[in-house]
Amino acid sequence: KKPENLPEHIREIGADSVTVYNWVYQTWFRIFDRKLPALTYREWGELDMGYMKTAESFARKAGAMFVPNVSMGFDNRSRYPAGTERNGVVGRNPADFESFARQTRAWADRNAADGFPRLVIVNSWNEWTEDSYLEPDDRFGYGYLDAVRRVFVQEAR
Repeated sequence: KKPENLPEHIREIGADSVTVYNWVYQTWFRIFDRKLPALTYREWGELDMGYMKTAESFARKAGAMFVPNVSMGFDNRSRYPAGTERNGVVGRNPADFESFARQTRAWADRNAADGFPRLVIVNSWNEWTEDSYLEPDDRFGYGYLDAVRRVFVQEAR
């Protein structure tokens, strides 16, 4: 379907919610423009926070609820031969992730429709080839999982 027909298609299939896999929605053009420097994780998150209203408006046109997500990162340069010019998102870290997770949760708390669960999708558990994973590692340890626990478990109480 063409993008302008997507709201109608979503209504046709009877979906009551829509989401996106990661923050690449509406930021793809910026991530892959090789004339521009790579986005930092913080810049990428700030762009996405600004696009949540756009996504919500799209969902409303489709008669559905928008379910936001918080993304881990995006750098798929490891999939391509050395020397291939590509951009990715650089500088991801648990502290910035936690900040965006908190903002996304607050958005979901404010915007969930009556009778609809307050949902946030966390991308992703183990997308190592895109530098997008929650699993513990040698660099950040349990930093990302600890951030998820603080924002979505401890603060939810």
